[in-house]
Amino acid sequence: MRGLLRASGAGGAADVILGTWGQPPLDDHVTFATRLRPEHAQAAHAPMASGGVSPMYGRILRRDAAVDHPWLPSFWTVVDFLHENDATIAAMSSVTARPPVEERGRITIQINRDRCPPARSAGRSEPMSSDPNLRILKPSRKPLRPGDIFTLSPRAGTYLFGRLIATDAAASAGLVGLTLIYIYAAERSTPEPPDDHELSPARLLVPPAMINRLPWSRGYFETIDRRDLRPEHRLAAHSFRDIRGRYFDEHATEIGGPIEPVGQQGVHSFRTIDDLVSDALGIPRAPD
Repeated sequence: MRGLLRASGAGGAADVILGTWGQPPLDDHVTFATRLRPEHAQAAHAPMASGGVSPMYGRILRRDAAVDHPWLPSFWTVVDFLHENDATIAAMSSVTARPPVEERGRITIQINRDRCPPARSAGRSEPMSSDPNLRILKPSRKPLRPGDIFTLSPRAGTYLFGRLIATDAAASAGLVGLTLIYIYAAERSTPEPPDDHELSPARLLVPPAMINRLPWSRGYFETIDRRDLRPEHRLAAHSFRDIRGRYFDEHATEIGGPIEPVGQQGVHSFRTIDDLVSDALGIPRAPD
C-alpha cells in the first residue's frame, strides 16, 4: 500500500494504492481516494491527492466502483490506521470509515506531503458518509482483556452483548495483536448483561470477528463486566474465509476447510460490525 496526502484548510484528501508491492509485475494495483473533513471521511473519485498518471496507480476507481470493490474494507482500514497514528490526518477528520477483508502482502505506509499536486475536482457532488446504526455509548481507552463483557446498541432501546475472547489474534503475518470477539443473539432493553447461559458460543448472532480497538475508543462498544474466560465460553475451533476462498484460524494459520460458524478473514472495525449486526437483525444498513 502507498498513500498520498493533500491537506487544505479544514480538510484534505488521500489516495491509497492497494496491491502487491516488491517484485514485478505489479499488475494488480487499484487506487482509492477519500475526502477528509472535520465531521467525516468519505470515499471519492480517485485521484484526489495526486496526479494519478504513473502506471503504479493501476486501476483508478471512481466512487461508485470503489464502494463495490472487494478491497474497500482494506482501504478503510488504512484510513482508520492513519487517523489513529498520524496527527495531520487526525486533525482533518474526527471520525473514521471502514476496514479489511485481506491484506495484500505487507502493508507499508508512505505519506509524501511535499510532492502531492493540487487535488482534482471529483466532477460531481457526492452524498456525505453517514453515522452507523450503532449508537455511541461510552468511549474508553482502558486496556482490554479476555473475558470482558461489552454491550452495543444497534437502535434506540435495544442492547446486544459480546465477549472478548482473545487479544492476540492475527489476520496475517503483518496484522497481529487483534481482538477476537463474539456477539450474541440475546437482546435487552437495558445494558444489564445476561448470565453466561445466554452468552454461549451456541447462541452467536454473527460469526466470530477479529477487530481493532476503534469500537471501544469511539464508544460503540462499552465494557460493562469482567468475567473469567472459561473453556466452555469458546468455540472448539475458529475459521475465517478470505476473498480467495481459503480458510484460516485466528492465528492466521491456513486450515483445510470451513468450521462453522465461518467468519471473514481480516480486521473488522465498527463500520463492518455495524453492517453484520444490521443484517442479522433485519435493520437497513447505514449508507456509505
